[in-house]
Amino acid sequence: MTTSTPGMGAAPVLSAAERRARSNGLIRAAIYAVVGVLALGAGLFRLPASQTTTYRLVFDNAAIRLPDLTVPVGGTYAVAGVICLAVAAFQLLRPANLAWRRQLAIVAFTLIAAVLTGILGGKTPSLVGLIAAMVSFALPIVFAGLAAIFAERSGVFNIGIEGIILLGASATAVGGSILHSPYGGILIGVFAGLLLGLLLAVLSIRYRVDQIIAGTVLNLAAAGITTFMYTRILQVKPEFNAPGLVGTTPIPGLSEIPIIGPALFNGSIFLYVGYALIILMQLAIYRTRWGLRLRAAGENPNAAGTIGIDVLQIRYRSLAASGAVAGLGGAYLVVVSTGSFQIGMSAGIGFIGIAAMIFGGWKPVGVAMAALVFGFARSAESRLGTVGVDVPTVFLSILPYVVTIIVVAGLVGRVRVPAAAGQPYEQA
Repeated sequence: MTTSTPGMGAAPVLSAAERRARSNGLIRAAIYAVVGVLALGAGLFRLPASQTTTYRLVFDNAAIRLPDLTVPVGGTYAVAGVICLAVAAFQLLRPANLAWRRQLAIVAFTLIAAVLTGILGGKTPSLVGLIAAMVSFALPIVFAGLAAIFAERSGVFNIGIEGIILLGASATAVGGSILHSPYGGILIGVFAGLLLGLLLAVLSIRYRVDQIIAGTVLNLAAAGITTFMYTRILQVKPEFNAPGLVGTTPIPGLSEIPIIGPALFNGSIFLYVGYALIILMQLAIYRTRWGLRLRAAGENPNAAGTIGIDVLQIRYRSLAASGAVAGLGGAYLVVVSTGSFQIGMSAGIGFIGIAAMIFGGWKPVGVAMAALVFGFARSAESRLGTVGVDVPTVFLSILPYVVTIIVVAGLVGRVRVPAAAGQPYEQA
């Protein structure tokens, strides 16, 4: 709380939290300024003015035609530098501003776009394809992040999301193959995730197993079980690993919007379920009595219990929902991405989802925005090989993770975990 000393013109006395927020803001401003100067200098003085990248804005069969967009590589770096400097100036003027995550996401997104344009110099990539791939890569991360929100908002760490995704994917593959329906496989994958969420709830709530250890054991068990299942069953009998694929369902009119239409309005059922989950969870957590009780269970369960809230019931239900959403993410990998189960196909998506939750401030909309940053980096990395660019792409692939490490370490802003997360609770 800010106070002031007696006397004319006395400077306000800042609390420890306010001083730390101001210091972090000044650090952010300095970092953004340095990056902005480097990018602006590279764009104006280091890169040749004649070097350009041409982006195709529509697919070949699009109903609405648009001319290709040609952008100068140097100009792209210069614009990125100006944006970084503008964000730096804003941070300098308002160092304690709490919206630092959005600004950091803007800077990271801008830098990735500039580097990608530079690497693609002289090529003709498809911008609409890049955006569509970004959404495709981001969607399973969104499901993992929303699953993590359900758990941690109730006060339980769900480190086992990675394992639930993997087991949900295997259940989807086997179930869909037996039922000869990918949609039946999706339901089985979601149900398997729900059961695994309840298992984690029993271990961490009833038997008070350390939540980190319980989630880690689940991840290790999932890796072992699915590897055994694949090598001993699915490879021997491939008919149990052919659930089929879910097709796309375009929204008439909207799917024809140039650039964004094919990515945002011409997807599988998972895309529209993702939209619904983000909106409903955002409203439910912050605009309903259920959301208030959920947050109370994660922040101060003792106080919540004294006013009659059944904290344990909330945590059981939240972990069941967490497992179901993670299972949905596993189902997506099978019936949309590959059409079959593969060993280790989760590829760290559960952990990336947890990182997206932290980066997004434990908010569903924030998770979606963070997932798009990760998805854009993955999309850019994959597209480079498509257009024949033979250069190391490690920078693009690691940049979002470096940003997340910086955020989690608290180097540029405060990361506030729900106060009671990870703490066992005994209900009277």
